[in-house]
Amino acid sequence: MKSERVYRVASHASFSSLPHALRVMNVVTFLYMLGWGIGGPFFALFLKERLNSYASVGFVWGLLPLFAILVALVLGQILDSVHKRSVIRLIMFLYIPFSGLLLGVVSLAGFVVFRAYHSIIATSFWVSGESYVRYHSSKGKEAEAIGSWDFASGISGVIGGVIGAVLVYVLGWNVLYAISVCSFLAFVASWWLPDHDKFGKHVRLTSMVTECKDFLADKKLVRLSAVAFLFTFGVAVTGMMLPLVLSKIGASLFQVGLVSAVFSLPAFVEPWFSRFKKKYALLAVSLLVCALLFGIMFFLSNVFLWFVVALLLGLGFSAAQPALFGSMTKAMPRSKIGELSSVLFAVRSVGAALGPFVAGMLSQSYGLGWAFVVSGVLFVIALCLLKKKDL
Repeated sequence: MKSERVYRVASHASFSSLPHALRVMNVVTFLYMLGWGIGGPFFALFLKERLNSYASVGFVWGLLPLFAILVALVLGQILDSVHKRSVIRLIMFLYIPFSGLLLGVVSLAGFVVFRAYHSIIATSFWVSGESYVRYHSSKGKEAEAIGSWDFASGISGVIGGVIGAVLVYVLGWNVLYAISVCSFLAFVASWWLPDHDKFGKHVRLTSMVTECKDFLADKKLVRLSAVAFLFTFGVAVTGMMLPLVLSKIGASLFQVGLVSAVFSLPAFVEPWFSRFKKKYALLAVSLLVCALLFGIMFFLSNVFLWFVVALLLGLGFSAAQPALFGSMTKAMPRSKIGELSSVLFAVRSVGAALGPFVAGMLSQSYGLGWAFVVSGVLFVIALCLLKKKDL
């Protein structure tokens, strides 16, 4: 799943102005994420029905980014020495049997094994995809490149959420087959991906220790990644908890799908945020607004008010990410983009794993709202860590 992505909209002209490689990558990402837009809103509810425990749902949800840490570190050593498009193409092929395997799992142990497989392919796609976008972005337009890529992902959530809200009544849990179908379409589109990587014929692997040393040597990157860690914690909590809370307060599956679509709706303005000049102010305000919204979500019990809060929270996420992740790209030496991208992905994966783990345990013991309270506090901490000179 897209654990962790979010940016979004441009006009036709701005899309056309992108390098050809990025336009094709956006199409691949849109098709892939369309499947998650359709089936993703119901994934947590599917887990809750199969496992019958919020703690178990949080555990299984968090396994994906947890397994992703090792995969990302290993993959990062390879990406600067192989064609990233080949990795993307292979991963889309491996996603084709995904839905059939998922629907066949009935036990906690089975979900653990499944999430290991899911982690390998999902992590490989996002690390290689992010590295591909960063490598092919034009100098001075790093935020715009990331923004257009996440727009492709975000807009699929809007379209997919509406489609899924209807299809779930016809297909039931079989709506999850949309993930495999759309991955096949993305696999077909990936054959048009160009690549301009420059490297020798032989793969040269650095050690993970060296990889981490390169990362830790850049203090700006370390500070930004700490903010990204806390930010990703809250994003992961939201992705898991939103459908669970809606179901708990009596929302229909149709409403769950529509709220998911509304949550992704800020895709239409994110590229504008990516061009915002005062990045520190934008990111600081976004973190503060999101923290306040998390506090409101603790008390919210009206389904229709959730549409408003989901829209505002999605807007806050969309405003924050271009500034945060675009600044990370600027801080990376081009020759080490694959290596450092994988370390950053691993750092964010820890946040994406801890978020659902903590949310699941809190929900099981104290109630669903406390996960949002914790997320709000962490966003305030992220705001305190933020330094203007880093953006």
